[in-house]
Amino acid sequence: MSVIGNTTTFNVIISNAVTSATSGSSLTLGSTGNTGNITLTAGLTINGPVTINGGAVALNAATSITTNNTTVGDITINATMISGGGNLVVAANRTASINISSASTYAGIISGSGSAFTKGGNGNLTITKNQTYTGATTISAGTLELLIRAAGGTLSSSSAVEIQIAGTLKFNTKRILEFPNSISGTGLIAFAETDSLRISSNLTSTAVTMETNSNVLDVLQRITEAEQYGAATNATGGVFAAGANFKRYDPVANEGHIQFQQRDLGTDFKTVTVFALLQQSGANVTIKINTAIFGTGAAERPKVGSSYHIGVDNSTTGSSIPLATTNTSAGAAGIRKIQMSGIVYLTGSISFSGTIQTLANTQSLNDGNNAYSRKRIGAFGITGATLPATIINAGYFSLKASSALTLSGAISSDGTTAQFGEPVTLTGANTFNGYTII
Repeated sequence: MSVIGNTTTFNVIISNAVTSATSGSSLTLGSTGNTGNITLTAGLTINGPVTINGGAVALNAATSITTNNTTVGDITINATMISGGGNLVVAANRTASINISSASTYAGIISGSGSAFTKGGNGNLTITKNQTYTGATTISAGTLELLIRAAGGTLSSSSAVEIQIAGTLKFNTKRILEFPNSISGTGLIAFAETDSLRISSNLTSTAVTMETNSNVLDVLQRITEAEQYGAATNATGGVFAAGANFKRYDPVANEGHIQFQQRDLGTDFKTVTVFALLQQSGANVTIKINTAIFGTGAAERPKVGSSYHIGVDNSTTGSSIPLATTNTSAGAAGIRKIQMSGIVYLTGSISFSGTIQTLANTQSLNDGNNAYSRKRIGAFGITGATLPATIINAGYFSLKASSALTLSGAISSDGTTAQFGEPVTLTGANTFNGYTII
């Protein structure tokens, strides 16, 4: 069955269920090149294949497109964009293809035993649910972005991923994720600079858990900012954001030292710093105010000439101030609402020889009374024995190899690279000029 119209701007709305188990039954909506909108608000069950050609294709959340024939049961959507939460239930060992030219978010689930998925077209396709198809994932063009949140957003662990030269696989996560899938190809893997609130309450000298099943060094590099509060924050008291602008790792004690800093530009012209300490507690990482510094864990330092003291060590120069307990604590400062970036560990077989990129974004704010800056980063880790890809690391790269690891691709940019565990051999033409921690 074909519903194609006689123009290239043919609009279709399917509001009644379509079911056909007839041998050889297929469905085409819109002719090749059609830019008219197509909306499905009812389910389709077809032997296959199913082909949809349109501009904006909307799949209602209650909609499923289902194919049954294991020989011809492919589903292909060619569109300007796709939206909605309708599912694609693909016949076993057949392929679903989504080819789009504009940025789209798809909230549905693609499923099928041994069934594959191909992302084509130059548009960015963001998926927000866990996909359950068990066949291969191929990114032939454009970007497939995994928006990994509480609702899901990742792939079945059995899906082998191929990223072709015009394709990008982008991870966007606010938490720790292990990605066990095998990855091959010559395109791009990107890790988005995304952070999230981890601790909302006032930090005190009593340790609280910052992250479970993690380690101090990884957590230290990924903390981005906090909210500073107390009357020392500015001339009138209150709250203001403070960047995690100075960090130091102590490998002997396995501790992380963080200084949350912001500039009071009002009448005081000073840098206000609150000091925090990361420690390992079993498999978890804790954080607390570091009262070993200045006795309270908080200090202020007047500017010198026109220079404030952001991004430098303020632990030995300046004046102790009380640790705040409220927004208006006299002459005091404290921190709460600590934010941290997520991280993805690639734990599967990696033959990928394209480019891996961690993204970073520095943000600054100056409201005339206070100023701060913070750096959001993308982060990933590797646990396997080989990684032939070229790495552009503006964020954080964690090497946690379980056996001797060889990095044959060049490493560049100015982020942080940390090496744990087994030896790492670098054979590429590296130009990396950031921090390296061993």
